[in-house]
Amino acid sequence: MTSDYDNAGTLAVTATNAVPVLLTNVLGLPEPAARLSLTVVTRKIDKNGDSFSKLTVISNSDTASRRDFEECFCIKQALMCKVTESYRGVPYIYVGGSQRNVYFSIAVDGALVATLQDYHIDVVGAVPVFGKTEPWARFPHAKR
Repeated sequence: MTSDYDNAGTLAVTATNAVPVLLTNVLGLPEPAARLSLTVVTRKIDKNGDSFSKLTVISNSDTASRRDFEECFCIKQALMCKVTESYRGVPYIYVGGSQRNVYFSIAVDGALVATLQDYHIDVVGAVPVFGKTEPWARFPHAKR
């Protein structure tokens, strides 16, 4: 299954505040694009009917820009992909890590809806600090 989406979308910061966002930024892609083609490939289906999948993203129909997200899975018609993961630290003082996951689903009008999960945990001295944000974004289905 391949679908094309506009790179420009809207990020809901709060219930009443929305800002422009680029799908390339959500996915951590460096190249600018007007349109992105997303292809989901099922690699393995488990006993519950959920699947381990791969998401392939191509910018502006240029196959040289291809990026594969291998750590994805589908649950009940939503696709979750791990986009980034990082760790940092200073010995005896500070240690931390963060991860961004994106949950994709399709709206009734064909738009791509993405829920961004940004998690971080840090330990400063002996004090743990945990943070989480979960805004959502909407990207229009591109006309062919």
